[in-house]
Amino acid sequence: MEIFLHKFGIDVRLIIAQAVNFGVLFFLLYRFAYRPILRMLEERRVRIADGMKMREDSEKRLEEAEREHTIIVEKAEVRSLEIINRGEEQGKVREAEILSSAQKKGEAIIAETRACAEQEKRRAAAEFSKQSAELVRMAAAKAIAGSPEQIDEELVKRALAAFDGAQKNFS
Repeated sequence: MEIFLHKFGIDVRLIIAQAVNFGVLFFLLYRFAYRPILRMLEERRVRIADGMKMREDSEKRLEEAEREHTIIVEKAEVRSLEIINRGEEQGKVREAEILSSAQKKGEAIIAETRACAEQEKRRAAAEFSKQSAELVRMAAAKAIAGSPEQIDEELVKRALAAFDGAQKNFS
């Protein structure tokens, strides 16, 4: 076999030295290159898996936040409609109160005006009666051709009664 190895140019010492060199190189590469690369790849795989998990969690939280946002917006719309409706109802109640108050004030003003008119009418009638009595007295005095002191009071009363009857028919 030695001849065979020699004919092909194979040197056993050289092969053994190359095998030892290969073993040392393999050990060094395995120890200082392959393991750290495997560790780095494993860490990267873990970080990618964590990133994917965090992305999924973020998407879930985003969907949940969107649902909560929609619910909050719907609740706010309902609340705003309730506030608007309550404001309209309070406005209608206030409007009714104001109209009622205005109507009562108007009625009070009308009643007061009627009372004042009635009082003025009585005062005018009393004044008219007083002036009429004086006029009748003077007319009767001239008719009798005497002094106003001598005029019979009964005559004045009858004239006034007749005049008041005419005035009542006039009113």
